[in-house]
Amino acid sequence: MFNNRFCKSLTFLFVMVLVTFCSIPSFAGNLNLTYEQVVTDRYGNELGYRTYRVNSLDELPLGSPWRSYLNTKLQSGKTIYEYASSISKSLTKDFNLTISDRDNNSYSCKNSDGSYQLNIYGYVNDFATDSSKSFLFLHEFGHVVMLNSYPRSYDFGNLDYGSDSRHYLDEVLPNHNTAWVEGWANGFAAANNNGMVFSYDLKRADSLEFLKGKSFDEMCRNELFVAKTLYDSFKDIEGGQAAAYDVFARTAPHYSLYDFCRKYVELYPQNKAALAKILVDNSYGTVTLKELLVYVNGGSNQVSRELYNYLASAGMLNGTASNNYASKPKTTQPKTSLWSRIVGFFKES
Repeated sequence: MFNNRFCKSLTFLFVMVLVTFCSIPSFAGNLNLTYEQVVTDRYGNELGYRTYRVNSLDELPLGSPWRSYLNTKLQSGKTIYEYASSISKSLTKDFNLTISDRDNNSYSCKNSDGSYQLNIYGYVNDFATDSSKSFLFLHEFGHVVMLNSYPRSYDFGNLDYGSDSRHYLDEVLPNHNTAWVEGWANGFAAANNNGMVFSYDLKRADSLEFLKGKSFDEMCRNELFVAKTLYDSFKDIEGGQAAAYDVFARTAPHYSLYDFCRKYVELYPQNKAALAKILVDNSYGTVTLKELLVYVNGGSNQVSRELYNYLASAGMLNGTASNNYASKPKTTQPKTSLWSRIVGFFKES
């Protein structure tokens, strides 16, 4: 009987260890750096491209602008190359970074084997400032973060950039999902780039002035509006960055700023008034009370005392929002999640 009990206990222990091991995500990412070098004849005519794997920056041609690019320092003090090398170890799949002399649009995607592809093309070396150079990498890496953190089946959803297949910071995009995908990448990059999105400084209150005259719905289809809303939630709400990343990981995927805001206030109802203020300020007061309540209160007219007080101070009340206050929201703390296991992503900010 003693032996039988011992065997049963040992079997139970083995099963528990196996379950625990299987429940922990495995991170096996490696950085694979590839260089596409232009090949020319002796007259300078372009013949094609030679592609080869790079194991250190010393293997790049002497005088190559890619050496200086990859040595561009980020806000944290790490270079782009150091950041890519360290962060790749926290990814669930390999991180394939290609630098190319081609003149093309940079992009990120998921490969058929599940690994992540980030291609940066030659025109990036034309940027005059380090903040613009680093932004391009960080923006594309923000897409990789989304692919790595959202469900494995996720692949950006229905993207629509319009007839020219391009996106610009000051344009209203055809749908909310496209603005969300690009806006997240901009907000992530800005948080690691001293607030800069190319020449736009998200720390400035007037960085969205070009959107004046647009409707709130149109603003939410602009990638810089999405970026600034996220960036302000990181910086202006106490614990805002941790909260936003927690929502990003635990309630994924999202297909619009509205979708993210709705899930944000479900997890962090104590931040409703602060988020409402950000939306009002960034929209220059264009957002209506009805629209605002949809984004931060589930569309309900019954609001918390804190949110009611903010709406009153903002001059938005006309008898629509009820002062029959909802019960005081409980403070939510970030739970252990995939995000806490890849916290290295955000050590840069």
